[in-house]
Amino acid sequence: MSDDRIDIRAELRRRYRHDYRLIYTKRDRIAFFVELRRTAEAAGLAAWARFAAAMAAWLRRELDDALALAEEAIALAPDCACAWTGRGNVLQSLKRHAEAEADYRRAIALDPGCAHPWINLGNLLRRLERYDEALAAYTRAVALGPGYVRPWINTGTILLDLGRRAEALAAYAQATEVDPAYSHPWNCKGNVLLLEGWPEEALRAYDRAIALEPDYPDPWEGRSRVLEGLGRYGEATAARARAETLRAAAQPLP
Repeated sequence: MSDDRIDIRAELRRRYRHDYRLIYTKRDRIAFFVELRRTAEAAGLAAWARFAAAMAAWLRRELDDALALAEEAIALAPDCACAWTGRGNVLQSLKRHAEAEADYRRAIALDPGCAHPWINLGNLLRRLERYDEALAAYTRAVALGPGYVRPWINTGTILLDLGRRAEALAAYAQATEVDPAYSHPWNCKGNVLLLEGWPEEALRAYDRAIALEPDYPDPWEGRSRVLEGLGRYGEATAARARAETLRAAAQPLP
């Protein structure tokens, strides 16, 4: 392999390990992988091109195509941890949970320093209600990728489900510190603050989420609940109407 191809492969790996963590919407993630595939194809890096195409298909819920592409990536580069992580994602969506777990653990063995398979393993373990193992996986992901916000959010979600509200709030607060410009952890933080009986603090968290992403309906709904509890009924009605309008706009046409 030429030095140029080695450099491009290293850049693709860097972009997946580091840039991808700051991309949150499905549309933007698909665009990320489409561009990654084009770059890989231009450089003749077939395994990376198959992996990126598999992830774009997976995000579009084209699961049969995604699985075939991920398996091609593994066949081309069986030592590529990303390919195993990618197939694990597809298998998880297909509810082939034991196979998905095996793929994530294979990816971890191949690239112990990458946070992605740990995050996805945590997601799978959470789905299987193996909460202690899921929390341990997210903790490992945070240690490897302290700039990753998703493991903090997912940790908070598990802790909230377990009734451990103070710890959940701390996890969501950490997520807002890792990426203050991401609206979702602010909304999650507002939910816990409201449950804990701190409406003013909850309102500030919801307002922060709305300021960051005005078309995100959930914090508008949370805002309406806070305002109703505070007796500010007109504002509550307006906030709920805004949430309903945004949700309706987000629904696909029949």
